Amino acid sequence: MGLQNIAVAADIEWGAVSGWVSGLATTVAVIIALTFSLRSERAQRNVQFASVHAWMELTQGTERTGILWLTNNTEFPIYEWHIKVSWIDERGAEAQAETGSTEHGLLPPGRHSFAFDGARLALPSNDAMVRVQLEFRDAQGRRLRRLPSGKLEKY
Repeated sequence: MGLQNIAVAADIEWGAVSGWVSGLATTVAVIIALTFSLRSERAQRNVQFASVHAWMELTQGTERTGILWLTNNTEFPIYEWHIKVSWIDERGAEAQAETGSTEHGLLPPGRHSFAFDGARLALPSNDAMVRVQLEFRDAQGRRLRRLPSGKLEKY
């Protein structure tokens, strides 16, 4: 039985070895090129969405206010965004304020600011004490969260 299989295989025209090696090498090269292209595109998108930031700046003086800054350095609007700003107030209690697309709509590319009333919110004396967390959905439907530490993660 084994000898018949060898005889059948010997009758098949396998072609030149160089043709087989060339075809195999071309297939491998195409697979590698596609893999690196997809990785590069994904990395570029991640860098782009790493360009979405939010932070709080406090003004000094008797009429202390906070200005919440949002920067969208992508070429696409940000949908369904939500920001939670929190701090420990002067009495030692945790205070927070929230805003987002419900109040302000979508966030187009660019730099945007929103004022917080310091008298109503008892803002801290130093903006380094403020923690800002930004959650948003990008144009492709991915949900991303920028933590107060600055780390960007999917959720």
